[in-house]
Amino acid sequence: MGASAAGTISRNKPRCSYCRGSGRKLNGCYGSEQASGVRPRADTPRTARTPLPQHLIAVLHSAVESVAVASRAWDEAYASGDATRLAERYDAQAVSMPPGLTALASRSVIEADFKAFFESNTGTHRTFDADRQIAGDFVIERARYEATIRPKDGSAAVHEAGKHVVVYRRQADSSWKVFWEIWNSDD
Repeated sequence: MGASAAGTISRNKPRCSYCRGSGRKLNGCYGSEQASGVRPRADTPRTARTPLPQHLIAVLHSAVESVAVASRAWDEAYASGDATRLAERYDAQAVSMPPGLTALASRSVIEADFKAFFESNTGTHRTFDADRQIAGDFVIERARYEATIRPKDGSAAVHEAGKHVVVYRRQADSSWKVFWEIWNSDD
């Protein structure tokens, strides 16, 4: 559900005026009551609902764009093979839930896991087809990924494609870091 050019709620228009004005469609347009967390009474006519102010719509879109940048920075940090740099992309209280393993709770535990991984591997990771939804100080990203893991011992590289859900949390400095993550391979 998106918003019309005036920012009012409409089922027929997938984007708010901010999206149309920018020439880009951001998934989950934030001119809707869903994103603002405000639910009008059920008996309120759709045309009587108050639109979100344009400055608020712009702020919400800015948050989603900032998370897109954070997601690309994660991919770059992974490719660098620097476990400390990659761990900096995580909230101090982050939880990573890798497939087939117990959850890794805290940035330091996640960093130790990456250090062990990068001691024997290099890799690349690309996130794409991301849908991001905002909920207060959190942005939920549902996306696809492709990864290549190259063992340092010279054995064959492993190529993986899959999907993930990553929850980012806004930090005190307004940056966004991974708070929760879970993923699995399409294989």
